[in-house]
Amino acid sequence: MRRVVITGMGIYSCIGKNLQEVKQSLYEGKSGIICDGKRKDFGYRSCLTGWVEEPNLKEQLSRRERV
Repeated sequence: MRRVVITGMGIYSCIGKNLQEVKQSLYEGKSGIICDGKRKDFGYRSCLTGWVEEPNLKEQLSRRERV
């Protein structure tokens, strides 16, 4: 049997970059869903998407942690 150990809680989503931001967004009723016109250009039927900005991992993690 395999076991899993959860050592903490983290989140990076369209409504926040950490647990506190996500909780606050949920309390305020923010969805994080946007209409991105570029999706139509790619052939999707809907322009709706949850956009997440690309994190700068070099500032947040060491080289060893990123590998």
